[in-house]
Amino acid sequence: MDDVQVYNLPLSAEDATSLKAGQRILLSGSCYTLRDASIKRLADESNDEILHLRTRLKDQLIFFAGPTPVHPGAPSAPFGSVGPTTAERMDTAQIKMMDELSGGMRLSLGKGKRSKAYEQAARKHSAVYFTAVGGAAALLAQHVVASEIIAWPELGTEAIQRLELEKFPVTVAIDSSGNSVFELSHESCCRGLQPSASSDYPGALITFEGGEGAGKSTQIRRLESALIAAGHNVMTLREPGSSSISESIRDILLSTKNSNLSDRAELLLYVAARAQLIEEVIKPALQAGMVVLCDRFFDSTTAYQGYARGLDISVINALNLFATEGIVPDLTFILDVSPDVGLARAARTDSPDRLESENLDFHGKVREGFLAIARSEPDRVHVLDATGDAGIISEGIAAQVQKALQANPKK
Repeated sequence: MDDVQVYNLPLSAEDATSLKAGQRILLSGSCYTLRDASIKRLADESNDEILHLRTRLKDQLIFFAGPTPVHPGAPSAPFGSVGPTTAERMDTAQIKMMDELSGGMRLSLGKGKRSKAYEQAARKHSAVYFTAVGGAAALLAQHVVASEIIAWPELGTEAIQRLELEKFPVTVAIDSSGNSVFELSHESCCRGLQPSASSDYPGALITFEGGEGAGKSTQIRRLESALIAAGHNVMTLREPGSSSISESIRDILLSTKNSNLSDRAELLLYVAARAQLIEEVIKPALQAGMVVLCDRFFDSTTAYQGYARGLDISVINALNLFATEGIVPDLTFILDVSPDVGLARAARTDSPDRLESENLDFHGKVREGFLAIARSEPDRVHVLDATGDAGIISEGIAAQVQKALQANPKK
């Protein structure tokens, strides 16, 4: 994680507002642990000690979840395991702190998605919520270099403790603008990851999407020829595939022998193939300044596994964020054709694979998904009528790509 930026706690207002949902960072400095009894005191009682603690905790990173960890060098371990903290209890407590404490709570740490009520409170107070994948308490213990009880030791496991952290890895799940990594579109979500967005590389990534038989392969070949003729260094890929490991995953995904493959397993296999392709092929090509043309990318996962299979799109966005390391296509062309026309075209060339064998209703939902993606990201995604003349379509694509490449000299 050498390329991940380290932020010192407490965060300055400038640092807090600069963080974007989906961004991975390292935190060093003080974190304060609170549990039910201490939160109740802070919120409900009023005396000099309470006022002092409220002031001290303002704008600090607050952790309210799981057993309180103690660093290995501590003279004793005053707190044992206190049992699990439910998401409902955590949300209730943190909303209470944001709404009622002096100055509010601006930084918090936990695991996983929060409730709608929590997200609303976070937006109201411009709060930042960090997640630690794998369990915040377990991971914290590996990065605590000092700890002390700062108030109410008589509360035992629910006393307030200060933990000194060193390079604790977290993801910004909700930023100060109220953007949630669980709800963002692909582009806004993935561009929060720095410095890996495709715009940061000298190369360019152009993806082609659409239903079965839309003519993606034809248009990719034509664009490849046009770009090579114009002097560009071009790499053409397909998803899933284009690396040894990803091709093996492709075989599993498309084989009609695997008709019992579960929807969740299907999603994870597509994401795994994409992660391997990014690491092994796409990222090095972009770093080398190549123009990468890819037959399908993460929009297909949203359309097929999200809109058609009905899996949670916020989960799909988060998985794509992880798999792509924030790399987002510079341009995406969706070749739009009705499912009955597209499937008839596909049937003329090959035997139907596992996905092509799905019913017409499924493919109709896939089409709806692609069109919804285009409406949500009009700057990146362009819809083309795939029933038109292939030559005219390819000329339009080439002109648009050349314009985009010329507008950005490093491409």
